[in-house]
Amino acid sequence: MIGTGPNGLKIVILEEDSNNGSIFGYISWRRSTLLPFIEDGSTGSERTISLNSGDNVIERTYFIYSPATDILSMTLNHLGPKISDLSYALFQLSKKAIKLEAIWKQDSIKQLVQNG
Repeated sequence: MIGTGPNGLKIVILEEDSNNGSIFGYISWRRSTLLPFIEDGSTGSERTISLNSGDNVIERTYFIYSPATDILSMTLNHLGPKISDLSYALFQLSKKAIKLEAIWKQDSIKQLVQNG
């Protein structure tokens, strides 16, 4: 784990590839609202997860960074940390402003992702 911040915001490095230098990990935070559901496989009924006092659900957003190309790829987790949260966490660790932004190869792909 690299660090923690508001809402338990943290960066975890899972693997560093010694051949190409890529870094695989996740950024996560904790939450106690909008809890996921558990389904009973035999009846199909759903129930919310019960949390004990002090428990939270951890939302992870995975990433892989390639220093050779300076490209960062991230999963999209609607309830999890976003690219701006990763930028903030890196700023908190380094005290240097780090700007991260999406790269789109084609406008049609950008429209599909953003508008469905």
